[in-house]
Amino acid sequence: MSQYEHTPFNYLAFKASHNSYDQGVDLEIQLSFDPADPSRDGCRGLELDLVQVGQGSDWEVRHSAGWRPPLGDPRRVNDKTRRLSEWLGDLRRWCDARPGHDPVVVVLDIKSVDFRIQTFPDDFDAALRAAGFNEDNLFNPSDLVLMNWSWPTLGEMRGHCVFVISGAEGIKSNYAKSHNPLCFADRYIGRGVTTAPNFKKDPRVFVNIDCNGRFETVLDWSRRHPAMFVRVYYVNDERSWREVRKAGANMLATDFLLGAPWARIDASTAPEIWAKVPGTP
Repeated sequence: MSQYEHTPFNYLAFKASHNSYDQGVDLEIQLSFDPADPSRDGCRGLELDLVQVGQGSDWEVRHSAGWRPPLGDPRRVNDKTRRLSEWLGDLRRWCDARPGHDPVVVVLDIKSVDFRIQTFPDDFDAALRAAGFNEDNLFNPSDLVLMNWSWPTLGEMRGHCVFVISGAEGIKSNYAKSHNPLCFADRYIGRGVTTAPNFKKDPRVFVNIDCNGRFETVLDWSRRHPAMFVRVYYVNDERSWREVRKAGANMLATDFLLGAPWARIDASTAPEIWAKVPGTP
């Protein structure tokens, strides 16, 4: 058990893979952790980019939107694209094999919704349920409201995943307003922002920040709301990793899953991948 079992989840920091489908290894490897080599994999956060296909019946995990021939079509030469249902199946099997597993945060970046956009929230949640994810194994926005906007501890979050809709602002803001959604929805925050978002107007507690280049951002404002959760992506060099950690981000999304000794949360060989966010109680 981690030394942070009694720490609220949004007071913790962890490593995540950026564009998890494009890392060349499956999710089980990305989620593995070797205390003797803490910078190798050790992720508790994932990201899948999604494009709607098949008249809304399924989603492909890929970065580029737009039409392509169906999967299996010979015109897709050397195309290794997989369906969202397959990726979620991999995650579901990983979770089922590890009762009481560490919580895993999965960012679902919507690149394209081309069919029945008005019913996207219900259609998308139905796809998640079909893959085996529901109120029993997801911590969702309704749970956070019931807890008066206070995150459970790491120990209380075990056995759960957290799904976060990202991508186009109109899609995710509309999803956030739907009735009892399974997923959270994030908001994009530009670097250098020094004031907290207006949570009374828009209660989305997940924020997403690009770290492509120098970060040099202080996230002190993120601690002014008890439920704020900050993801930073493109954390791809040692200086940025250090700056993002010091700034107080929760989820450090990187393309460096191995071969980068700095890409770790805890430098010790203790069997934990968690660390407290700097400046939290």
